[in-house]
Amino acid sequence: MEHKRKNQNPVALCDILEATISDLINLQTEVNGMNEKAKQARNAYKREWNRKNRDKVKKHQEAYWEKKAREAEAEKGEAIAEG
Repeated sequence: MEHKRKNQNPVALCDILEATISDLINLQTEVNGMNEKAKQARNAYKREWNRKNRDKVKKHQEAYWEKKAREAEAEKGEAIAEG
């Protein structure tokens, strides 16, 4: 499908570009999912939850790093077997 280029007014193009930049900024906010106030509220809630549930946080972190260690060992074993 061919697109024909029309002669457009340079001022109109500037308006389009400004609108496009503005749209990209808004889209970035939508992609990130939250505006700054929402992020601050979420982070405050998470800090409070972590403070109240230190045992759960510690248990989760230990499980995470044990899993990462197993994965690293598995990768190391695969590299030795291939090499």
